[in-house]
Amino acid sequence: IIDVTSVDVDGFHEWDHGFDYYAPQVFEDSQGRSICIGWMGTFDPRLEYTPEGMDRCHTLTLPRTLSSSADGCLCQWPVRELEGYRSEPLPLEAGHDMHMDGLAADIVLASLNGSDGELWLNGSLCVFRDQGSFGVRFAQNDEVRSVAGGRTTRRIRLRELRSLRVIVDASTVEVYANDGREVLSTRWFP
Repeated sequence: IIDVTSVDVDGFHEWDHGFDYYAPQVFEDSQGRSICIGWMGTFDPRLEYTPEGMDRCHTLTLPRTLSSSADGCLCQWPVRELEGYRSEPLPLEAGHDMHMDGLAADIVLASLNGSDGELWLNGSLCVFRDQGSFGVRFAQNDEVRSVAGGRTTRRIRLRELRSLRVIVDASTVEVYANDGREVLSTRWFP
């Protein structure tokens, strides 16, 4: 029996800091891995948005392998089976635009030096690190408002950014920082 009146809320840590993550389900697969899948939707009426012509728009996150780091931090990482869906890597140079066909990408920045910077997706969603803050923000102009569905910015304190993986799959964006120590998920409708 667990006494819920004695839960230490100071040690609470969200599994996903994005706009759209709810009701994660964890199970053990046949290989003994702890796999987590969350609901990508929100019940916040200010952020509830269904594009015209769609009668529903919620989905599930990518399946994530759960692990514990040496210092006890929960880490989440897309299951390795997703690697089989990658195409040839394309170089991404700082300060240059890269255009991709379709709304599918698996962007990996492996050796970051912890400096501040931005990664823009379609000119509408920015993954950023700025003065110890890390997060995602939507551009706030009339052209982008329908992409954001009422969302603006989600940020967390992050002392250092060493690695980044951003997976775009149609109307979903999942951001994994520092080998999955921090995760942010959001819907968007470009």
